[in-house]
Amino acid sequence: MNTKNQTAPVRKIVFKYELSGGVTELVLPAYARILSVQFQHGRIQLWALVNHGETGTERRRFLVAGTGHPIEEPDPVHISTIQTSDENYVWHVFEID
Repeated sequence: MNTKNQTAPVRKIVFKYELSGGVTELVLPAYARILSVQFQHGRIQLWALVNHGETGTERRRFLVAGTGHPIEEPDPVHISTIQTSDENYVWHVFEID
């Protein structure tokens, strides 16, 4: 078997980032894939699958908007809908340009 041209498989790791209400800009490792957004300890958290050791980065923007709140962004991409633990508030999370 010729292993000279084979590259090692890319190891993955999950990173966590905190979002705030409104727009949050994050610097994520290049090629990060958003997995989930949920509340943890009363704060909005985003989990992303990234290539372990990735040195490239990219700026990505996320919008957290409550139900009934206007969304001014032209093409928001829905990621998740989350609720507070008391179920009194519902938030919608989008990735925006």
